[in-house]
Amino acid sequence: MPLKTTEDYPDMPDDMESLPRISLIIPFEPKMNKKSELLNVLSSAADKAETELKENFPEEKAMPVIIKLRRLIEEIHYEEHNKSIAIFVSPLTEKIYYFTYNNFLENYYPDTF
Repeated sequence: MPLKTTEDYPDMPDDMESLPRISLIIPFEPKMNKKSELLNVLSSAADKAETELKENFPEEKAMPVIIKLRRLIEEIHYEEHNKSIAIFVSPLTEKIYYFTYNNFLENYYPDTF
């Protein structure tokens, strides 16, 4: 059986038509010990992501992802204040990870350390 290519799937969207997605990785900083400081950092990152999504996708595709991101930010566990945060959002899935930055890097780039 020959290898299939994108030409075999004419209905598959190209890169510009693909689904919007947001990935935010916020490394822990001591100033984020206060809930208000962490919320400011997350809100600022969400504002920037929202602007970029609206520039690159139609509103009907971008808004559901933006709404999910804003809801996830409200659900952040602030008691995990000594951890870095990664937030991944798409129309299909959403996830928040709490991690120590060095452990995250060591797991994904083991030959670097």
